[in-house]
Amino acid sequence: HKRILTVMPEESTFAYSQRLTGIMMAYQSYGAMFDTGNVCTLSLNIRSQSEEIKKILSAKRDHTAIIAHNDMIALHILSNLTEEVPIIGFGNIQKKIPFQSGLLSIDAAGQNISVCCVDALLRLIQNPDELQQHILSVLLIKKD
Repeated sequence: HKRILTVMPEESTFAYSQRLTGIMMAYQSYGAMFDTGNVCTLSLNIRSQSEEIKKILSAKRDHTAIIAHNDMIALHILSNLTEEVPIIGFGNIQKKIPFQSGLLSIDAAGQNISVCCVDALLRLIQNPDELQQHILSVLLIKKD
């Protein structure tokens, strides 16, 4: 894949910066060049996102894959695609909302995140100078 489109919400969100940093680190670990010109942002207004997605897709016609900030954005994109392009989101909403699509999703078990959160907090209380780092495993979900 030469041109991977990344679609994120407005830059003002903390999750935006964390997810984008992770994506950039992944590119770097594969020795690939990360092109910020392939990052598009959406407003946080869900009603206007559909029109924004249509504009993004018409302007970025040469993308070979798409990374969406979450599964809802990925589904909006999927419903507007005119060609078959691999797309991946985050959150695995499929376990709560059944739908038919070729969407790939990353699922990080909510319980694991919660356990790590409490563990990090308790360790921080015990030793405020200790760096807290947890590595969570994720699962790739494919809905055929």
